[in-house]
Amino acid sequence: MGLFCGHGLKRAQAPPDRPARVEVPVTSLPHLPHLRILILEDDETDYARLVEALQVAGLAATTTHASDVTRFLVALDEPYDLIIADYSVPPFNADEAIGIVRGRGIDTPIIVVTSSVDDEAAVRCIQAGASDYLLKDRLARLGSAVERALVEHGLRQDNVVMEARLSYVLNYDEVTGLLKRALLDDRLERMLPILGPGDRLAVHFLDIDAFKDVNDTRGQEAGDDILRQVARRLETAVDIGDSVARLSGGKFAVLQGKVAAVGDIAIMADRLIRSFDAPFEVGGQQLFITASSGVAVFPEDGLDVMALFSAADMAMYEAKQAGRNRFQFSRPEFGEVARDRVNLTSDLRRALDENTLTVAFQPIISARDGMVVAVEALARLATPTRGAVGPAEFIPIAESAGLIHELGHQVHSISFMWLRQWIDAGHDIALNLNVSPHVFRHPGFEDQLGESARKYGVDPAHVTVEITESAIMEAAGDALALIHRLRAKGYGVAVDDFGTRFSMLASLRLPLTSLKIDKTFIDDLESDERSRLIAKVTTDLGHGLGLIVVAEGVETAAQRDILLELGVDEFQGYLYARPMPGEAIRDFIAANKRKTGVG
Repeated sequence: MGLFCGHGLKRAQAPPDRPARVEVPVTSLPHLPHLRILILEDDETDYARLVEALQVAGLAATTTHASDVTRFLVALDEPYDLIIADYSVPPFNADEAIGIVRGRGIDTPIIVVTSSVDDEAAVRCIQAGASDYLLKDRLARLGSAVERALVEHGLRQDNVVMEARLSYVLNYDEVTGLLKRALLDDRLERMLPILGPGDRLAVHFLDIDAFKDVNDTRGQEAGDDILRQVARRLETAVDIGDSVARLSGGKFAVLQGKVAAVGDIAIMADRLIRSFDAPFEVGGQQLFITASSGVAVFPEDGLDVMALFSAADMAMYEAKQAGRNRFQFSRPEFGEVARDRVNLTSDLRRALDENTLTVAFQPIISARDGMVVAVEALARLATPTRGAVGPAEFIPIAESAGLIHELGHQVHSISFMWLRQWIDAGHDIALNLNVSPHVFRHPGFEDQLGESARKYGVDPAHVTVEITESAIMEAAGDALALIHRLRAKGYGVAVDDFGTRFSMLASLRLPLTSLKIDKTFIDDLESDERSRLIAKVTTDLGHGLGLIVVAEGVETAAQRDILLELGVDEFQGYLYARPMPGEAIRDFIAANKRKTGVG
């Protein structure tokens, strides 16, 4: 880098593709800072004249010289206060240069200089975004042009800041940072027209119980602190894509978008109320606060914003009259569904907290010799009011309530414990773990699996992870990478419910060890030629790829005989055994060995 001193110019040699910089070390105008200026000029003499004009105008600056297009493009990677561009720098001109700058989203002011008068060119440059257009023989005006361009740019920036500030004040709550009612209205109005048949959305109105008493006794500052804490808790409780707003006082709203089942809305309503369970820290003290919530559902409770908000508001006051610290649906029939769903969620949460979840195991039998070769782990939930509940019912609830990962962890831990006991008893069998898509996609699943294996000293070669085709397709590249890692560690990987999706052939490219023919095809084997053909094609495909083929849901001897004829390797179903506790599996394996003449 060189220095401009007096009327002489000394510059450091720059690499051929890099712009060169020059300092203009004079006292700047008192109201302007030291400037960073990019100059696009292919003529060395004209560049020197521009630098001198800046000095004469009393502007202190670091100038970067771009003598061609390449250097100009490189120079734009750095920030500048001003750009001065010669109109003609072959192979392009200034209005094209302005287009490049603005196309990159750079709003730096640009002054164009030229050697000849061309009114049309001047108009094009101004329209493209130039701040000014000067003749090179009138560079005495450069200082005032720079000052005017910078002032106008500053005003524009001030306007942008003011507009942004005004927009924030109009749309966001100053205390909590949440949406205001107007922006929530707008979002809801935008969502309603794009909902498809069968889609629902919900509006949850929540009001802090006795919030006025808190404000009156502890002061507004404490009240605002509570509002901010409530806001953060609600934001944590909602799903991605949902909106949280503060309406007024201690009143909040949550917009839950695009859900199919009322039960999922109930889970969210319960989660929002439960977010108040932990005490709030106020002035170094712990304060327990509750809230009441009203829920309106589209389309049943209304087809527009006003109707939905009115229904949610009325339901909220009904919740307060019913005793507070609860949620209330606008429609009574939804309340029945909600209570069942919430009760089952509470039962599941209690089972996980108290470690009362149980696991049953269903044997998988070798078609070759009738031996038990593996067992599949199946979670079981016992409830006080409904008795035993199957996984088909409580696993979707676990997913909605955010409990699925803890559920998976406990099932894996219990299953590994039993596998260790069976192996220690001399039974060399494998364990199949049915992993839900939610668990499979969770970043902690792999570590969780490894932790259970290490805890009970289980060799991964004794464990097969069963995943559905949908889980593979939804996770895409992540699924492929995870399957490769599991296989590298020794785990088996099976595709469960194979053939239920059109994408089934794509899953066969993965490093699998086995696949399971879905029960829907097994059910119709005796009467449906298409099901029999699908089972045969699946078996042949699996064997062609070196995979073990398992038929699940085998319930009759006729089904077994057909599957034997097709060459299926292993059977699972009620024909052989129903799911049973871990203790019973040990006895079942022993009896199976005696029956088959082994051991």
